[in-house]
Amino acid sequence: MTIPVAKADARETSPATGLARLPGNPMMWVLVASELVVFGGALIGYAGARTLDPAGFAAAQGELDRLAGLINTAVLLTSGLFAALATESAREG
Repeated sequence: MTIPVAKADARETSPATGLARLPGNPMMWVLVASELVVFGGALIGYAGARTLDPAGFAAAQGELDRLAGLINTAVLLTSGLFAALATESAREG
């Protein structure tokens, strides 16, 4: 019994076609990739420092202002929400 196999179209396997399917400007994706590398490195550095000095991080945590952290988080979340709503509104016209 032979199982039919669909042949791949040359356009589907070319690298340029895959990149052309990405939304937006390719430089935007370079920016996204660089941000991932930078922030990934920062998170790895933070995790390493916290692993090496857990007592220092625990002591410093008591010095943080929780209200300021709450306000900062609320501002960041609402600004992201408004940016998403503005983008959606611009697309709809």
